[in-house]
Amino acid sequence: MQQPKIIFCVLLVSLVTLARAEPPTNPIYNAGNQKFAMELFQEVLRTEPGNLLVSPVSLQMVMSVAAIGARGPTQLEALDVLKLPPNEQIVVRTLNYIISTLKGNENFALNLANGLFVSDQFRINETFRSLVQRGFGAQVQTLDFQQREQSSNAINNWVAQKTNNKIKELVSPNELLPESRLFLLNAIHFKGNWLKPFDQYDTILRPFHLDNGAVENVHMMQITDSFDYYDNGEYQLLSMPYEGGEASMVFILPRKGRSLQNVQLQNLISAPFTQQLVRVQIPRFSIETTVQFKPILEKMGMRHIFSRAADLSGIGSDLIVDKVVQKTFINVTEKGTEAAAATAGGVVTLSIPAPDHRVKSEFIADRPFLVVLHLINSPNARRAQHPEYILFTGRIASP
Repeated sequence: MQQPKIIFCVLLVSLVTLARAEPPTNPIYNAGNQKFAMELFQEVLRTEPGNLLVSPVSLQMVMSVAAIGARGPTQLEALDVLKLPPNEQIVVRTLNYIISTLKGNENFALNLANGLFVSDQFRINETFRSLVQRGFGAQVQTLDFQQREQSSNAINNWVAQKTNNKIKELVSPNELLPESRLFLLNAIHFKGNWLKPFDQYDTILRPFHLDNGAVENVHMMQITDSFDYYDNGEYQLLSMPYEGGEASMVFILPRKGRSLQNVQLQNLISAPFTQQLVRVQIPRFSIETTVQFKPILEKMGMRHIFSRAADLSGIGSDLIVDKVVQKTFINVTEKGTEAAAATAGGVVTLSIPAPDHRVKSEFIADRPFLVVLHLINSPNARRAQHPEYILFTGRIASP
């Protein structure tokens, strides 16, 4: 008899901003989030081509909930890969703190939601149900997975509601397998504006050079202003803060001839940024990606939870994790970063603005680059330094 499967679908719809008056502080989770985010993204860069956006904090959070339901070596291995302490009580308290803290305010919109959809043919451990329902604020619903159309509609309606209708279909009826028992979902939706927005009237068509040698004309946004900047001769880094100043998006641009494949993000993100007057050109970009994380997590060492040796008895009997899926969407415009299907067209100028001779540096993103969105651990710290939570990492290969 085929072993039943527990299916985890991690959903993320983009957004980006965070400007908290009081950024959350939890040293155990902060250090684990940063290390996990860097190792995860390095592995994703090696395996996933083209445009890419992942949310390490979303993936780490939902897989941590799964790990809490694991036992023995399955749990220890999962927590080790997730860079969390091998203590279930500490992990529960930490996740509860993070979930209760990551909320929007007057500077940005933020919606973080967890959902648990259970087959009516499956007896879930009541302690686990109570934990995800009360400890993590998850909405728990029981569905008849034999009614594929009805059940998929229920899941997709929940997704649409939590993502402001940015993603309307996460699962199709065909994905509700006879052996499916559980769907654990995490949805994140952020929206915010640049502290120093681009002027849409300065946006121009400029060439963007792809890795394969092809050239595309893209809408290039432009601004000259003071930003945190770093250049080590191989990579240029630019940090653009959002309103409120406690979050920023760091753009990482390789010098011509350098590759993004083996970039050491951990070293770069902690580089000694300095405030400089910089002439900036960055393309508008809007991308949507889907990443299957099971093989990636297996390469990182999380194997028990996906195998027939899995012990998930804290959730129920005879279970393995079958898939881990994350869907992301991001739209970056002159105003900021928001979740939207398309960007409104602006007026395009016919020429580049006159040069500012006070400018010390130029950051011209006319070739593939990386982005890292993170919170900052102190309102008084440099905007590009000391990340609190790494929320998104991405590669823009073709805007």
